[in-house]
Amino acid sequence: MPQIYRTLIIIGISIVLFIIIISLIINIMLKHALNKRGDGSPALKYLQSEDFTGLVGDPIQFLGNKKQVLRGYLYYQKRFTSFKELIIFTHGIGAGHTAYTTEINRLAQEGFIILAFDYTGCALSSGKAMINIIQPLVDLDYALRYIESRTDLRDLKKYAVGHSWGGFVAMNSVLLKKHHIDKVVSMSGFLSPSKIIISSSPLLIPFYPFVFMDGYWRYGRYATYNGMKAVRKAKVPMLFVHGLEDNIIRPKASIDKIKKVAERKDNIELLYVEKRGHSPFLNERAEQYLRQVLKDKGIDNPKTTVTDYEVDYDLITQEDEMVMKTIVSFLKK
Repeated sequence: MPQIYRTLIIIGISIVLFIIIISLIINIMLKHALNKRGDGSPALKYLQSEDFTGLVGDPIQFLGNKKQVLRGYLYYQKRFTSFKELIIFTHGIGAGHTAYTTEINRLAQEGFIILAFDYTGCALSSGKAMINIIQPLVDLDYALRYIESRTDLRDLKKYAVGHSWGGFVAMNSVLLKKHHIDKVVSMSGFLSPSKIIISSSPLLIPFYPFVFMDGYWRYGRYATYNGMKAVRKAKVPMLFVHGLEDNIIRPKASIDKIKKVAERKDNIELLYVEKRGHSPFLNERAEQYLRQVLKDKGIDNPKTTVTDYEVDYDLITQEDEMVMKTIVSFLKK
């Protein structure tokens, strides 16, 4: 065999081995990243339906893609006896849907029925870990299958509303096959699972293709979903809400990019919220207090010294009236 062929074979084998090794390393890193449950913090109280006047929470459960049990509630205000619109509420990372019970109650007071469930490995739902940043998209797919199996829910208009991780899920709900979402509200959502992963470390930027392929090998078409594709393809109304001072999902990496597409489409609405960070549905005072509590209770950084005091839940859940009115008005029109 000529020397040049031997050299080419060695180079080819080396490239294949390099790809395999890097792929394995990326796979291990990504599995480790969410290899834990998202059950919230024991330092915080998560409000339940009984904490709100007239709010009813009927328990629900359904099976996910690996036969895991996904649990949540159907929320509604008991003064309403019939419904035309169903909101599917998708939560952020760290805790389950009860981190948003105040917002859920507000929507219920407006006459909506809300299905809110916890993702795989979160709060009420089964699973040893959250697994992957793409997993909630799969969970939403199965939630919609559950909704469509119920005669009392299947014919209602369906609106996806979510925050942060749930904002990503909500915006990409329009791409799910065999389902129809009528409206979307995405608050502080990131656009791409692969890009949000590499944004956590500049060292990962050269390995973006490996991060994407790891998701694709595990989740197939779900890994191809991203916010820009959703915005370009969607024909249904979509509202994007983002705090101008959000340093977790920065506007320039999310809503600013959507704005460029929104200028050419009349179904996309944007709401930039001044003096607000990652939780733009809270008023300024409440969000500042939330940040302080997360710091004082060691939730942001478990290694810090914990400050012992009673959390003011009336303050920490105060909503921004303008933002909530905008969301409700958007959903009702």
